[in-house]
Amino acid sequence: MNNNDSILYTPYSQDNKEESPVALDHNDDLPAKVAEPDTLSRLVPQLKNSKSLKETPRIICRACHFTITSPLFLMAVGQSAYHVFTNPSGMSFDIQTFDIASGCIVSGAFTEHFSWFPGYLWQYAYCEGCGEHLGWHYKQAEEQNAGSAEGGRFFALITDHLTFQD
Repeated sequence: MNNNDSILYTPYSQDNKEESPVALDHNDDLPAKVAEPDTLSRLVPQLKNSKSLKETPRIICRACHFTITSPLFLMAVGQSAYHVFTNPSGMSFDIQTFDIASGCIVSGAFTEHFSWFPGYLWQYAYCEGCGEHLGWHYKQAEEQNAGSAEGGRFFALITDHLTFQD
């Protein structure tokens, strides 16, 4: 199976309605908290109802078209999967948060410097296909991670560096 055959898409919401989990609010003052159920509990029913993995849309790198993730893996952090942030250099980024981005490689030591999500450390995330900077990989700081089975990890990916492939 190649990278482009491995992603499934069926919209998900907490109410199990057929709608996208993306909320376009910009309330970034809320504490970063994962609000979605774990990925496995979402995937099992999706796989049982799947027609074909090849027929599902994928989120790909805009530069090289390598498969990065799926809309299925959108994950609310705070109360939204969509955020707008500005870095210390004044550059603004529209980002979406995902619990899985298997087409990303991560690099660098985790740091808390200017973290957009309080209580989380970050490192860079790049496209596995071409090395394009796609965003950041976050994990909960150790003192807040006690007792968490998932480890509080997610990807914050730059919307303008991604596109859909049907």
